[in-house]
Amino acid sequence: MTYDARDWEQEIENVIEQSAFGETQKAKRVYNNSKQNSPPRGFAQKLHDVGLSAVAAVFDRRQYSKLRDRRRS
Repeated sequence: MTYDARDWEQEIENVIEQSAFGETQKAKRVYNNSKQNSPPRGFAQKLHDVGLSAVAAVFDRRQYSKLRDRRRS
């Protein structure tokens, strides 16, 4: 079996279509991931900020304890 020009053209078209479909799917995944990882809005943003503040307070408390202990010694 030999390929003629039409077969090669069809093969190239198929590869291009598959590649374009794959890139489209990849772009959709990236877009959806970026939407999921984007910062929340409104009330959810406030909750997020409060959560970050709470985490920061824990770390600050640890840091404060270390500084306090150094001052005492």
